Amino acid sequence: MSISISSTPSTHPTPSAPADGAGRSTSSRSSKVADRNRYDRHDRYDQTRRGPVCLALGLILGLVAGMAAAAPAGARPDAGATRSELPRILVTWQVNHFPKPQFTLGYAEGLQRHGLATWPGPTGLVEAWHTQRLTESQRVGLLIGASAHHDRQLIPIYLEALQMPSQRVRKAAAYGYRLLIGDAPPSLTVTITDVAADRLAGEMRAISDTLRRHPLVELWLASALHDEGVTWPGWKGVVLNRHPIQCLQAVERVAEAEDADLLITAYRLTDALQTRNGLLRLIEALSLKQFLFIPKGENKGWGMEVWDQAHESLSAWLDTTCGTDPEQRLITSLEQIGALGVRPFDADACSVWEQLADEPIERWWYLAARQLYWCGGPYIPLDALRAETEQNRSKRAGLLKWYQRLGTTPGLSGRRLPRTAPPGPLPPASLPGGSPTRK
Repeated sequence: MSISISSTPSTHPTPSAPADGAGRSTSSRSSKVADRNRYDRHDRYDQTRRGPVCLALGLILGLVAGMAAAAPAGARPDAGATRSELPRILVTWQVNHFPKPQFTLGYAEGLQRHGLATWPGPTGLVEAWHTQRLTESQRVGLLIGASAHHDRQLIPIYLEALQMPSQRVRKAAAYGYRLLIGDAPPSLTVTITDVAADRLAGEMRAISDTLRRHPLVELWLASALHDEGVTWPGWKGVVLNRHPIQCLQAVERVAEAEDADLLITAYRLTDALQTRNGLLRLIEALSLKQFLFIPKGENKGWGMEVWDQAHESLSAWLDTTCGTDPEQRLITSLEQIGALGVRPFDADACSVWEQLADEPIERWWYLAARQLYWCGGPYIPLDALRAETEQNRSKRAGLLKWYQRLGTTPGLSGRRLPRTAPPGPLPPASLPGGSPTRK
């Protein structure tokens, strides 16, 4: 590989154990897949925000929320999120536009980003819903912003909101629930009648029951396979009636590094060409590998042969990594690009993820952005299925600008990485269009 990554120790603060004593820290995430439904993302995020980065972000958020004057120096950004103050910080300007036509997914992401940075985790949000005297706007904000956690323990508040008489709250429940499970948001122009609310509530209960036994990523992969008549091994629950590409887009929204094994299982089970192509790109993104080399310049015309070679490379790689867990695969991938002795889920890896976010290989930005969130960075989800789009490049530029505002550079070590072309020769050009054949 010709990309060189520095493994210089990061200046990010080393996380300590969460206050609940569960021992969930950045240094070990091997149990997250098995414990996903009870895992509080905010607990972990909160533990890695101390030090200079935390102070700077706390000041920025304090100015927005009007809390900077009251926050002590070095305090966590959510230090003021006590029960009495929670309703005051739930309301942000995006809520005022819901459910107007101008309320876009970008507004929803802004609410999610605000909530992840300043609100408590799922358990605290459920408590706030039941104990605080929230206004309608505050309930709307909570229902949309809390969806970023993708946690099944939040589903009861969406069920409860569906039974409220306010159309605005009902629409926020439907909208937030779809985002919570990684689905595409629904139309905001449709009135949610009592019959429609009962029907959606039935789906919520069925999905919640399924998520007691299977992680969310597995639900979407099982739904994608169901479209071609394939049953996920050991499946006990419902599946969603969606096109396989919609299912993979949902996987893209909710997947983490530890989910790579689930994607590999789906890849081995499916015969659908579109599904295999999408899974290949997601596996690349979660494993820091390159199997698909997209021709550029004079070789820009490409088609079936390029995909065939990519699938052959992926199959060969899977044969050599059989029995290897996702973390070990990432360790090997990092070693191949020059980051020696780096454990990807340790705090010391944060500088490496910052450098990868600044590299020219677009599909790696997806995982880098997710890992930087665990390191205390902002919630800015990037694309894996559409990594080369201008929209994704713009979002990635926003992520890098966040670090520039803090006065840091990618890697925090002051070194700039060499800018080189992706490794390996480009496949020969062929006629545009076409689909790969399974080998």
